[in-house]
Amino acid sequence: MISLNLSNDKLYVVLAVIAYFLDTITPTNSFREKLKDLLVKYPNVDVGAMGFPKDWKNDPFWGGISKFLVIQS
Repeated sequence: MISLNLSNDKLYVVLAVIAYFLDTITPTNSFREKLKDLLVKYPNVDVGAMGFPKDWKNDPFWGGISKFLVIQS
Protein backbone atom coordinates (compact mmCIF):
# COMPACT_ATOMS: atom_id res chain seq x y z
CA MET A 1 0.00 0.00 0.00
CA ILE A 2 1.34 3.42 -0.98
CA SER A 3 1.07 6.23 1.54
CA LEU A 4 0.91 9.73 0.09
CA ASN A 5 0.69 11.47 3.47
CA LEU A 6 -2.48 13.28 2.43
CA SER A 7 -4.88 14.61 5.01
CA ASN A 8 -8.54 14.02 4.26
CA ASP A 9 -9.50 17.30 5.91
CA LYS A 10 -7.83 19.39 3.19
CA LEU A 11 -9.29 20.77 -0.03
CA TYR A 12 -6.93 18.70 -2.19
CA VAL A 13 -8.74 15.46 -1.39
CA VAL A 14 -12.12 17.03 -2.16
CA LEU A 15 -10.85 18.39 -5.50
CA ALA A 16 -9.39 14.99 -6.42
CA VAL A 17 -12.72 13.29 -5.68
CA ILE A 18 -14.59 15.90 -7.73
CA ALA A 19 -12.18 15.34 -10.64
CA TYR A 20 -12.70 11.58 -10.39
CA PHE A 21 -16.50 11.89 -10.33
CA LEU A 22 -16.50 14.34 -13.23
CA ASP A 23 -14.40 11.92 -15.27
CA THR A 24 -16.99 9.24 -14.60
CA ILE A 25 -19.93 11.47 -15.52
CA THR A 26 -18.35 13.46 -18.36
CA PRO A 27 -15.01 12.06 -19.53
CA THR A 28 -14.32 15.12 -21.70
CA ASN A 29 -14.63 17.63 -18.84
CA SER A 30 -11.99 20.34 -18.39
CA PHE A 31 -12.03 20.56 -14.60
CA ARG A 32 -8.33 19.79 -14.17
CA GLU A 33 -7.26 22.38 -16.73
CA LYS A 34 -9.56 25.02 -15.26
CA LEU A 35 -8.26 24.31 -11.76
CA LYS A 36 -4.64 24.63 -12.91
CA ASP A 37 -5.47 27.85 -14.80
CA LEU A 38 -7.15 29.27 -11.70
CA LEU A 39 -4.11 28.50 -9.54
CA VAL A 40 -1.82 30.12 -12.14
CA LYS A 41 -4.07 33.19 -12.19
CA TYR A 42 -3.84 33.48 -8.39
CA PRO A 43 -0.23 32.53 -7.51
CA ASN A 44 -0.55 33.82 -3.94
CA VAL A 45 -2.81 30.88 -3.08
CA ASP A 46 -0.91 28.49 -0.82
CA VAL A 47 -1.66 25.10 -2.36
CA GLY A 48 0.45 23.44 0.34
CA ALA A 49 -1.98 24.74 2.96
CA MET A 50 -4.80 23.21 0.92
CA GLY A 51 -3.11 19.81 1.14
CA PHE A 52 -1.61 19.62 -2.36
CA PRO A 53 1.54 17.47 -2.62
CA LYS A 54 4.65 19.41 -3.70
CA ASP A 55 4.81 17.89 -7.19
CA TRP A 56 1.07 17.58 -7.82
CA LYS A 57 1.19 19.17 -11.29
CA ASN A 58 3.37 16.32 -12.56
CA ASP A 59 1.10 13.62 -11.17
CA PRO A 60 -0.55 11.66 -14.02
CA PHE A 61 -3.91 12.07 -12.25
CA TRP A 62 -3.74 15.81 -12.87
CA GLY A 63 -2.49 15.43 -16.44
CA GLY A 64 1.20 15.64 -15.66
CA ILE A 65 4.02 14.82 -18.04
CA SER A 66 3.89 11.13 -17.14
CA LYS A 67 0.33 10.87 -18.43
CA PHE A 68 1.40 12.56 -21.65
CA LEU A 69 4.28 10.12 -22.14
CA VAL A 70 2.02 7.11 -21.55
CA ILE A 71 -0.50 8.37 -24.11
CA GLN A 72 2.26 8.96 -26.67
CA SER A 73 3.76 5.46 -26.27
